[in-house]
Order: sequence, then C-alpha cells, then structure tokens
Amino acid sequence: APPPPPLPQLPLWHLFLKFVREHKVAQLERSAARAQLVPALELLLEAVGADPSAGPLWTEYVSLTAAAEAGAEADGALVSAAELSATRKAYQAALTSCAAGLDGLLREYEAWETRTSGSQAKAMMHDTLEKA
Repeated sequence: APPPPPLPQLPLWHLFLKFVREHKVAQLERSAARAQLVPALELLLEAVGADPSAGPLWTEYVSLTAAAEAGAEADGALVSAAELSATRKAYQAALTSCAAGLDGLLREYEAWETRTSGSQAKAMMHDTLEKA
C-alpha cells in the first residue's frame, strides 16, 4: 500500500486560527465569537487533527464546544440534547485522534460523562476508549 499523504503544515493552520481570532472574532461577544471559532477549529482539525502535536487544538475545540453548554446552564436554561451531543462528539473526536497530551482531557471527559450520563457513563467511556 502507498504511504499516507503528508499532513498539511500545522504552523500554517495556527496562523489561520490566529487570523480568525484577531480579525473575525476579536470584537464579538463571547457566544458570537464561539460561533465563529468552532467552525474554524473544525476545519483546522479536519486537516491536521491527526498530527500528534495537535493536542492543544483539540483541547481548545472541546473547551469552546463545552462552553456553549456551560453558558446555557449559567443562564438557568436547560441544556439541549444537541448541545450535549456536540460536547460528547468533541470529546470523543479528540480522544480518538492521534494527538498527544490529552490525558487531562480524558479525565475531564470522564467527569463530564459521569455528570451528564450518570449510570451510562462507564459504557460511554468504554465505547470511546475502544475506538482510541
């Protein structure tokens, strides 16, 4: 089988994210900024998420995704199933990537899953770790 294609340059993607932060979201309120950054990070992670040094990018992506859920809780609103699903999907994508340095994220995901899924948390964790 032919070798896999080389990964796109991670430093260039860091510059892309810096541009988005500085020119697209710097003046926006927090939730609007998050709405701009999450798709940018998804695009970036699609391109370079398998890079072993992409761990900090995965952590930022999970944090931004989970922030929408936390914002709803802080406002006293019920957290939607879509927000919970997006947070779970972000954790699972990060933890099944090849990125290094995600041990803290694994502990965070376990605590989050226990809080949100209760008795199903162990099964959810098992499924995710099997894919990793």
